Amino acid sequence: MKLSQLIAGYVVLFLLWESGTAAREIHISPSGNDSSHCTSIEPCKTLDHGLSIALKSNSAQLMLIEGNYSLNEPYSFVNMNTFGLHGTGDVKITCGNANVSLSFLLSNNISIERVTLQKCGGWHTSTYTLHKYFPKLQGALFKTALYFRYCRNLRVSDVEISHSPGLGANLYDVGGVVNVTNSVFANNSGLYDHAI
Repeated sequence: MKLSQLIAGYVVLFLLWESGTAAREIHISPSGNDSSHCTSIEPCKTLDHGLSIALKSNSAQLMLIEGNYSLNEPYSFVNMNTFGLHGTGDVKITCGNANVSLSFLLSNNISIERVTLQKCGGWHTSTYTLHKYFPKLQGALFKTALYFRYCRNLRVSDVEISHSPGLGANLYDVGGVVNVTNSVFANNSGLYDHAI
């Protein structure tokens, strides 16, 4: 192999590594430890810790081992190349306060599979505004467990979203391949009960 070919190979590998094409796998287990490296051998304990690690990357796959999890903070993912939240076995996620949701903006290749989300619903502002004619008019406030805006390629499979203080999911300008299968959205109020 010539030196120029070897250097070109290293440059390609470096560029692939820098572009984040390989999604970081983050393993989470109720019996894990948040001081660990979140690997399959040493999983994290809390979903909040795993999601905070995922925020530092543009590609992440969270693998949740069977069990019950709490979600105590809202998380907003922007410009993700790949994001996965996948349960193995019976995975139940209960949101710990009244303003918790997962949001995705300008993101691609999102998959949420085999999880149950309960009591999740973070505040969002609708995209509908008429600033040109009514400059004081703001978009309506609403709550939703999952929020997708300007995203492409979404897969939701074997997911249950229930008892949300708002909508189960909101999709605005989501294109590419959108696939929602074997999923249930039940007992979500969708009502504007009181202000922030």
